[in-house]
Amino acid sequence: MTSKQTAGSALTPQVIELQPVQGPSGKPPAHHEESKALGIGSFSTTYQWRGNGSVLLNLRSGWIWAGSRVVASVSEYNTGWNVDRFIGAASMQVLNVSPYNGGCWVWLSVNWGGPINNCITLFVDP
Repeated sequence: MTSKQTAGSALTPQVIELQPVQGPSGKPPAHHEESKALGIGSFSTTYQWRGNGSVLLNLRSGWIWAGSRVVASVSEYNTGWNVDRFIGAASMQVLNVSPYNGGCWVWLSVNWGGPINNCITLFVDP
């Protein structure tokens, strides 16, 4: 899927590309560990975005494939995604998730009058 593809829908959202949050050493955060209860290689990772409105986020990850099972959630945070997430007055929704080789597209809707801090967490079972 490219940002210009509209097959099946006339949707033309704003497209934003994001990289996962990295730890101080440049390695994925500690919570980016394998879960043996699911498939080998299952993991979660987090992305940050500051904004509002309806957007199509391109969340890149070399560990996601077109056949991966991907679940996304969104929450608001105050000063740090790993410190103080909360549910505020803004309504936020993950509308669609579509994995591809090298990442996934997430259609996100943030209903607020101005930009706010958003934390998008993916759970991936490759």
